[in-house]
Amino acid sequence: AKDRTLVILEAEAESVRTFYRLYLKHRHVRGVRDEAEHLGLRSKTGAIIQAGALYTLLKNPVYVGRIKHKEKTYPGLHPPIVDQKTWDRVQQLLE
Repeated sequence: AKDRTLVILEAEAESVRTFYRLYLKHRHVRGVRDEAEHLGLRSKTGAIIQAGALYTLLKNPVYVGRIKHKEKTYPGLHPPIVDQKTWDRVQQLLE
């Protein structure tokens, strides 16, 4: 965070975009986890990313430029990392 908004770290943003692309390819979190491990993608701590963490990441509205407060989401001041079309398709598949 900087000046009441989120700052995008491009290397991390690209990893997030990759997770979304992999989910659209595999359509299940286990496939994403396995390919991410093969590609060497890790969590911020350097650990192999687990399925639960991937599911949480894929459901997080911050990546589409929104902020969640309680059960509602609001437009954020930060730009989206993932485009709306990709976000919508992933949410639809996750259901």
